[in-house]
Amino acid sequence: VQEAEELIKELQRHKAKLNDPNATPEEKDLAKRMIPIIENQISEKDKKISDIDRKIEDLLKTIPGTDNKNKGGLINLGNMDSQTKLIVGAIIFLIIYFAFIKEKDN
Repeated sequence: VQEAEELIKELQRHKAKLNDPNATPEEKDLAKRMIPIIENQISEKDKKISDIDRKIEDLLKTIPGTDNKNKGGLINLGNMDSQTKLIVGAIIFLIIYFAFIKEKDN
């Protein structure tokens, strides 16, 4: 963006020199040749900026977890099948059993 702003300032300087009655013919000729080159560079920078903006918008649209219907904490139970839920439940039960209940038996 900063480069595009610098190019715009340079373009304005060349346009001012082209309209300056005190400028020499060589300076006016140089300004005539430089204006299309600078305009082309500005349009290329604008294209790059718009491409980057479009990529950012696409990335923001594809952020996972932006839908509110299946939000979960550590485990998203809405997206799991029943077998996986059963396995997770069994593991949690075994952890609780061996950590707390078995200690009371000893």
